[in-house]
Amino acid sequence: MDKNDKFKISFGLALIFMLIGTILKIFHVNSASTIIVIGLLFTISYITIGVIQVNKSKKITRSKKKLWTIAFILFSIFTGLFYLKYRRTILAQRTGED
Repeated sequence: MDKNDKFKISFGLALIFMLIGTILKIFHVNSASTIIVIGLLFTISYITIGVIQVNKSKKITRSKKKLWTIAFILFSIFTGLFYLKYRRTILAQRTGED
């Protein structure tokens, strides 16, 4: 399993658990909080995986690494979606690789 697969799986599971937990919370189901906590754990995992991937890249400048790290922490869902869609171009942008 490669690192991008781990990111995709973590992101997908976080999204699913958070949506289900939110819906259950609206309907006042007792186990909703537990499902939301599981979603938060998956959220923390995909943020960590994304930050590690960006910071290990040798093709991104130091200032862009800082920007991506801050974006993952503050805007996790939006940054995660953007990173999921454009990961190859972000990590290969300096050399023009595909």
